[in-house]
Amino acid sequence: MSKFQKALSAAGIAALSFGITPMASAAPAGNVVTFGDSYFANPTVEDYWIAKAPEQIPGLPEVQQKNGCAHDPDGIPAKIGKKSGRHVDDYSCAGAVLYTPNANNLDRQIEGAIRDGALNPQTSFIAIQIGFNDTYNNAVNLPSVREGWWKDASDAAVHKIRAHAPNARIAFVNYPTISHPGDSKQCLIHVNVAGQNIDAGVPAFWIEQGEIETSKYAKQAADRHQAEFVDVRAMTTDRHECAPDDKRIIAGAIDNRTRDYNLPVHLNGEGKEIIADAIVARM
Repeated sequence: MSKFQKALSAAGIAALSFGITPMASAAPAGNVVTFGDSYFANPTVEDYWIAKAPEQIPGLPEVQQKNGCAHDPDGIPAKIGKKSGRHVDDYSCAGAVLYTPNANNLDRQIEGAIRDGALNPQTSFIAIQIGFNDTYNNAVNLPSVREGWWKDASDAAVHKIRAHAPNARIAFVNYPTISHPGDSKQCLIHVNVAGQNIDAGVPAFWIEQGEIETSKYAKQAADRHQAEFVDVRAMTTDRHECAPDDKRIIAGAIDNRTRDYNLPVHLNGEGKEIIADAIVARM
């Protein structure tokens, strides 16, 4: 399938942009645990649906997944493992939320890690990137209300993690710069048709608002809990969805020019490297 075709097929689940059968054995000593949404999980469209399909359906290819959540075999968590040399247990899931009423949430991921023994006294590091999906799911609520919900849910998450992995360092990771800074422009189309480049986009303030809010709340959580704050937004201010082809690390929605991406409005291969490097530097 061409990248253009893949992008068209992906448009149907773009809103998901932004769980798991347990294993009883404890993780290797010094393991890393990652929690998050589709920016960490980063499945292809096909893998996303295969992982959700009933096991009884014959003939489906195997995909890398945990509890029905497909994972990119070369995603950020996998790159963290390769770069750090540590075992990584990835519980991220496309569409996951922090505080919105939804079974696909951070607490479910933490419970899965506890059940599997991935969170234990020898766990060394935990990376959390979450909350973007909550912003647009709760757009009718005041920012102050969202901030309170974010605080309560993140505090509960940290307390539960530390009850099982008391020696692990925790890092809250914000999201890379997605929108064109300042005017909230979303450059959703990057195509080449008959040798002619075509780019188009529209302002989408709720996307940039989500970037700003989640960054603010993640830093607040890190400060409250003496945790790390990995600011990947600040280091990608010129790599957003509207950047030139040679700088852009965020794909559009219909896009056959951004290289090596799985989902619309998500990171390409270079972007995954940047975020993984930033996290490993704080481990």
